[in-house]
Amino acid sequence: MRIKLFAILSILLYVSSLAKAQEYKALSDGRDTIYYNYVPMSEAVKPRKPKVDFTVVPLYTPATSLAVGVGVQSVYTTKNSDKSHISASLMASIRGMYSVGVSNVNPFQGGKHTLSVSASASSMPTKFWGVGYNAAIVNSAVLYTKQHYSAQVEYLYRVVKNLYLGPCVELDYVGCGKKFDAVAPLLPSEAQSEVIATTISAIIKYDTRNSKQNPQKGIYLSLRPYIRPAIASNTNNSSFGVEGSVSGYQKLWRGATLAGEIYTLLGSKYTPWQLYARIGDSHRMRGYYEGQFTDRNMVTLQAELRQNIWRGIGIAAWGGAGNCFSSFDEFKWQHTLPTYGLGVRWAAFENVLLRFDYGFGAKVNGKVIHGPLFSVGSAF
Repeated sequence: MRIKLFAILSILLYVSSLAKAQEYKALSDGRDTIYYNYVPMSEAVKPRKPKVDFTVVPLYTPATSLAVGVGVQSVYTTKNSDKSHISASLMASIRGMYSVGVSNVNPFQGGKHTLSVSASASSMPTKFWGVGYNAAIVNSAVLYTKQHYSAQVEYLYRVVKNLYLGPCVELDYVGCGKKFDAVAPLLPSEAQSEVIATTISAIIKYDTRNSKQNPQKGIYLSLRPYIRPAIASNTNNSSFGVEGSVSGYQKLWRGATLAGEIYTLLGSKYTPWQLYARIGDSHRMRGYYEGQFTDRNMVTLQAELRQNIWRGIGIAAWGGAGNCFSSFDEFKWQHTLPTYGLGVRWAAFENVLLRFDYGFGAKVNGKVIHGPLFSVGSAF
């Protein structure tokens, strides 16, 4: 009897030791049968080899002119099977603009926690008309070179499905080189030639989009109240503000998507002029020269109809409006600027959407503002 009991215990211990070295799942065939699918632990947690993508694309905005962008992205799997992303980019234009950037996104515990780190440096010859609507209409532009260096650390915690909260710390240096004497007459007397600012913010995100690259349904909401304490900057006064956006996507007929967005960037009285909101970039108020209209606050809205035509090639049409203003007391509806235009989309590579847009804006001094734009990814 003892020999039989010993034999049974030995067999159970042997089976138990095998089970510890394996990952198993209980499965059901829909009836009363339950069976187990065993996967060796060494295979279950074995990290996959990094996948590296290399992309070279032409780029164009009215501010940068023709440029070439080079991007390298790698997706790798950590021991807990979360997919991390690391990327690097380089951009250079025929006008002498250049930028470099690196970023790393690390999700943990199945996306419950996400730590993101990024850094960038750029130098961009650009134009400046002054601050406010009237300055953009009346003044002649002066040329200067904007230098911007930035580093950011962000942590997000998934509270419930699709809802994320977390802090963010960003360090910025923005200067205008040796051309501040040309810019200074267009600025308040207390304006500085360069700013070093530490921005501390809280982030709230809600995201139900089916794709981040080219969404066709869902909602994306982002809210980021922030403060720039004077003790951690080279400014005499602290400043604060909020950045927020809400966008929605809805499928219509076959191959068609209607997308809409409302965006706002609000800054307090002592916001450094180098960090003011700027009308016109590759995402919002397309067609404008970036920075011709600039002020402490900005609100924009846009809607875009996207239609796939054939094998990843599609067209788009959009319309919208935006307003830059110093404060809500100074907000004027007649200073609201329109934006509208047409575009072509091409899903050229995996996870790479090439976008060509031609945008139109307000009539300034008898001429309608307009310009082409060649970029990567959806506008919003």
